[in-house]
Amino acid sequence: MNDFSNEPAEGATFSMMAHTSHYERRFQHLLDQTTPYVPHRWAATGVLLILFMLRIYILNLFLAFLTPKFDPSVQLDTQANEMEEGPSLPMKNDEEFKPFIRRLPEFKFCIFDIPVYWPILLGYFIILFCLTMRRQIGHMIRYRYIPFDLGKKSYNLKYIIDTITTNQVSEFEPGLVRNASVAAIIRWRPYITDHILSYPLPATPAEFLNQCWINDCHGEAEILFIQRASHPTDVWSGHIAFPGGKDEPSDKSHLDTVIRECREEIGLDLASPHFIPLGTLEHRKITSLEGKKLIMTLVPHETGLVFLQVSPITPEFSLQISEVAETYWISIRYLLQDPIVAYAPFIDANLEPGQKVPWPTSVRVPAIQFKTATESSTPHLWGMTLRMTQDIVGMKPSRTYMTEEEYKEFENKQAKL
Repeated sequence: MNDFSNEPAEGATFSMMAHTSHYERRFQHLLDQTTPYVPHRWAATGVLLILFMLRIYILNLFLAFLTPKFDPSVQLDTQANEMEEGPSLPMKNDEEFKPFIRRLPEFKFCIFDIPVYWPILLGYFIILFCLTMRRQIGHMIRYRYIPFDLGKKSYNLKYIIDTITTNQVSEFEPGLVRNASVAAIIRWRPYITDHILSYPLPATPAEFLNQCWINDCHGEAEILFIQRASHPTDVWSGHIAFPGGKDEPSDKSHLDTVIRECREEIGLDLASPHFIPLGTLEHRKITSLEGKKLIMTLVPHETGLVFLQVSPITPEFSLQISEVAETYWISIRYLLQDPIVAYAPFIDANLEPGQKVPWPTSVRVPAIQFKTATESSTPHLWGMTLRMTQDIVGMKPSRTYMTEEEYKEFENKQAKL
């Protein structure tokens, strides 16, 4: 029987913990619902601050209202020092009547009558601010920044979505060469997904930006890249790219090409409710290094280039090993740091004997090196994919390749760092 004597107590404890967890989740849900309303939350904070200061002021008034104007204890001490007997408050019914005189008369007990000498209050605030913010101000001076976005161009997720949805492109003119369509997929990855409740998937970018798990600051925007599988007969294999590929006769539009290629290569269905098309960038003509021969036209056309993932959980990938070696979700925050390096894309190319590369191995191109978990793999984002990425996030596009002067200048800058 002793083995079961603690069961009621344990059951009560578990029930209390369950109720506590339930109310904590409900409270967190209410906080998440207020997250999109930033001005309202700041206004409420200001009101609470004013009420806090007003409460302290009213408490001081109330204490003065209850305190006698002439403190008997102070008077008795004074009289004892002067060896005199002075007046005191009546302690018995037969003593002389002495009315209670308040330190703060009731007619002055008014919360709106706040006499204050503002220069003293201002100086007091400046002293407290400097003492409290001394460390942060020193950090701001050391690293030369200000913690405000006023006057700065913001490259957040909303800016990127607004830019792409309002982008106007020229009309596509089909040529004699084969076309290719690729998809840049953007997502918002919350750091913590346990507290995210199930909501209907948004159908528009505006609905997406109003989601509680989007406005929560604990997360970051990312773009999907793939690393092509290596093939000895293909000099472009093994490089970083967007998912996509060449069109087929069965494709009715470039959007159909993108959807088909992404479904085949990485197993993502861009036609599902988990993704919505945002817009497109200008189509690009891929030529040889000298710019004389047209190789291919890359078509980010008919809202088929940039897609937005509207669900907090990314669907599972199913890679076509013959086409895709790896996938990378790269933080837009990292890309905006503009970590450009000089990169020789064909210096380590694994080609068959007699096969030539598009240009000499000594040519250096601007590139962004991906941070990966394994040191053996160091993929670089360069070329057309880099410039398209820079267009998406609002950066200045890099040149196709570095001149000798630019490479020397870059090396000198890196040596100084």
